[in-house]
Amino acid sequence: MKKTAIVIILFIMAAVFTRGASAQGYYSAKDADQFFPDFKSDEDMSVTTAVRTPTRSAVQFGGWIMPTFLTDYRSGSKQLNSAVTNINLWLKANLWQNAYIYLRGRDTLTGVMMQDGYNSVDEIDNLIDLDLGYISSSFLDGMLRLQFGRKYFTAGAGLVLNGRGDGIQFDISSRWVKFSVYGMYSGLIQKENNLYQISSKDYSDGSKRIFTGGELAFPFENQEAYILAVGQFDMSEETAGARNKYNSQYCGVGLRGIIADAVSYYGEFVYETGTTFDIDNKKHDIRAMAASFSMDYYINVTTFPTFVVQYNYASGDVSREYYSTSWASWTGTGGGNDTGFIGFGTFSAGYGLRPLPGNLHAVRAGFSISPFSWAKQFYLKRITLLAKYSCYLKDKTEGAISQGEATLDELLVGHGVDVSLRWKILGDLSLFVNYGVFLPGDAYASSENDRHFVMEGISLSF
Repeated sequence: MKKTAIVIILFIMAAVFTRGASAQGYYSAKDADQFFPDFKSDEDMSVTTAVRTPTRSAVQFGGWIMPTFLTDYRSGSKQLNSAVTNINLWLKANLWQNAYIYLRGRDTLTGVMMQDGYNSVDEIDNLIDLDLGYISSSFLDGMLRLQFGRKYFTAGAGLVLNGRGDGIQFDISSRWVKFSVYGMYSGLIQKENNLYQISSKDYSDGSKRIFTGGELAFPFENQEAYILAVGQFDMSEETAGARNKYNSQYCGVGLRGIIADAVSYYGEFVYETGTTFDIDNKKHDIRAMAASFSMDYYINVTTFPTFVVQYNYASGDVSREYYSTSWASWTGTGGGNDTGFIGFGTFSAGYGLRPLPGNLHAVRAGFSISPFSWAKQFYLKRITLLAKYSCYLKDKTEGAISQGEATLDELLVGHGVDVSLRWKILGDLSLFVNYGVFLPGDAYASSENDRHFVMEGISLSF
């Protein structure tokens, strides 16, 4: 059960990390399909009626409590009901002009309430962790910025890299060009909270990976063109009798922006190189790719409807069964280049299936409305309803997806429908409900059951 509970925790935390790292001014992949509402940044969560004094200006603090309930259900076969409560406490203190230190701790309590069809035992886990802890300083009226410590590191739209690490980042921002360079290490994060695990060594000892990279962007007319580069190096010791290291490098190009204040979009293409090993310990070169695109069309009328179309692609390999492990299943004379894409960022493509990137095309369309935007009552105005339809297709029909699913030699993986309710009841109280269903396609056996996922919770900030 422990492994199942940890997987659920990590899945939820990935969504939380997405929310925390999304303040870039443009819509991006890591903003899509957030489980949680788009709350204000932490420093704005303090009680609004508090009297502001010089002391409060120098030191700010607050937090939020988020109890959440989850149901993962497969028709007629499996069901898992869980509860997760996150308590987050943060503090921001000014050090000198244009410099501050930010600390945030998190306590995560997880319990399994009911299970059917899982080989596990009911249990309760509690995990306390330093979520963030870094110093930020800016110079020349904000044109230069230096940050170091435990923080979020993101590459482009977030598909390659989007998560916490311990390291340093330097940014230059001007009217004509934006540039960032960073380096971070994942080995100091608790292994239960470590999102960079793709080998048995990662799971047993915690992921010990170094990420270095940078991004160069050119703003123009509310648009931004950029190039990115990321290197990922596995620093773990090799397992006896097996070479399980996965070293990868990524380069990409992208375009993001806003058109006529009504359409926001992003598009990104990434090419992956590097080295990996098969189950016979033979070395293989990585030659993979991925792409993502999203466009939102906002209409400024009553109910504020917004329409969205999305496309996500990650190349596959017929010899790779799992896209969550560092090795592929080549044997003897099989093999060649590993064309299965594996990233270390955020890939959100539906609640019911929740696929990993790799051997997949995901085409999505949906909309959102605020049905009571016309109401005089403030608590009714901030209700939002969202819905999306997804169609999943294979890149290589002979291969599998995610963790060995959809193994039949067929193109159609299946269909998904997601609906969500987000309600900011008060300034410091929010409610959210998410439901997703996945209907298996031809690539699954006829005996495969429909999948349902439900998640509901509240957030109380202080």
